[in-house]
Amino acid sequence: MKKKTTLFSLYIGFSALLCLTSCHKCNDNNSPTPSIPATYSKILSLPINEKFIVLETLDNTIYAAAASGIVYSSTNLGATWSSSAIVKQGTVITALTLFNNRIYVGTETDGIFVSDNNGTSWVNQSLNQYISSFVVWNNNLYASSLDGISPGTVFVLNQSLNTWTTFSTNGLPTNHDFDVYKIVVANNTLAAIRGVNGFFFSYNTTTGNWNTTAYLPGTPQIKMQDLISDQGTLLASAGKTLFNSTNFGTTWSYDTIGLKKLSNANFTLRARVLYAASNKFYVLSNLPTGGAWIQQRDWASPSGTTWAANDEFLQLTGKAYAMRKISNVFFIATDDGLYYKKV
Repeated sequence: MKKKTTLFSLYIGFSALLCLTSCHKCNDNNSPTPSIPATYSKILSLPINEKFIVLETLDNTIYAAAASGIVYSSTNLGATWSSSAIVKQGTVITALTLFNNRIYVGTETDGIFVSDNNGTSWVNQSLNQYISSFVVWNNNLYASSLDGISPGTVFVLNQSLNTWTTFSTNGLPTNHDFDVYKIVVANNTLAAIRGVNGFFFSYNTTTGNWNTTAYLPGTPQIKMQDLISDQGTLLASAGKTLFNSTNFGTTWSYDTIGLKKLSNANFTLRARVLYAASNKFYVLSNLPTGGAWIQQRDWASPSGTTWAANDEFLQLTGKAYAMRKISNVFFIATDDGLYYKKV
């Protein structure tokens, strides 16, 4: 990493955003104009007009990838930041991970880049397509893609050759659902959300095939957009709605009690962003007019527990894209910069 900047105000105080002027009920989950301000503050030592899309943590380091192609990192909870070289001029970073002491970033159009010197320089590893996520499983690195042209949209890194090859396509549909929006590790295997359909995809390590199970009977054409796994529970977002499963996708239930409702206009990629930390699930619900609701609940709570406790609204001109927690500080990546909150 190259240069450093200082966040003077990180430990001085955390000022709340101003309340919005409208006075809707605080517990009204249909309220079009939120009235609960979030206690997150913008990090002013980073470019305040920078669009941050991706966050990742490793050990005591938080990584924040910007749309400009720069990866910022901090080893002291955001008190100071270092910046990498630009991955590639004009590229947009869409995914990031750390593997074998290297930084891997996925991009919107230029595939995967890797740095083995902490971001001082980058090498392109081809796959010239939209990389949507990374995951490490059984000491191998996998990437998913929104290439939209073939069923081979999960790739695995050949570590000896530093090249990427198509992972198993056995059992996958061959004429639709080529886009893979997210791949995660769950139940000691890979799980993925693909295309526009009513199915959950999981990899069978015994047969080498991908299995499919329906989210709910009679729910075709579901465009799943985010997936997380934590403490034996899967959460999957589908634009306006949310599902959970406690038996690795064998059965699914709606998980929408107290969840902020979104309009049809917001049935877009990353309408709801999911995260798990400190025995809690979090959901960022982006409004079409800008800004995001931040909701949480305990992961150990029974299915159907309300999301309505401790609602916060982060006032933005655009969307929130990712949330990460390191030590006692939460970070949120948004169109309007990087935000933080000490807890």
